[in-house]
Amino acid sequence: MFFSRWTLLQVVTISLLGIVAFITDLFKEEIAISQSTANSDMIIRLLMTLLFLIIVIGLISLLIYFQTKKSPKFLINPIRNKVHIFISLLFVISLMAFMSISLTYIEFVQNNRWVIYMFLYYFVLLINIIVLSILHRKKKNSSAENELYPE
Repeated sequence: MFFSRWTLLQVVTISLLGIVAFITDLFKEEIAISQSTANSDMIIRLLMTLLFLIIVIGLISLLIYFQTKKSPKFLINPIRNKVHIFISLLFVISLMAFMSISLTYIEFVQNNRWVIYMFLYYFVLLINIIVLSILHRKKKNSSAENELYPE
């Protein structure tokens, strides 16, 4: 079956990530924390930023969970014992690429905050995969679903 319910849930989750980015872009002045803000204002902005990050991390984790439900062999691979090294290298290279793009096209990135959100989503996904590969390395004989959500 090409479109399972897990695929539909992944599409909904990706749509929610887009909606979260759009809503965050609407409130960009309220979320940004500057040095000149008062303490009470700063706490509210800090909580809004923290809520944004919690929602993004939760939605990215749901994407990975839905993929393991859709494809049981998603996280099972003989090369998986070395994945944390490859993904860590990819993370470092991506971080350097992001910094060079941000510094080179600083005006474009400031005017189009969606670029920052896409990189944030990408980095959160990489960090989740790194953590899962390290957990797999520690627990050799566990299934993919048990590594995501142990009972």
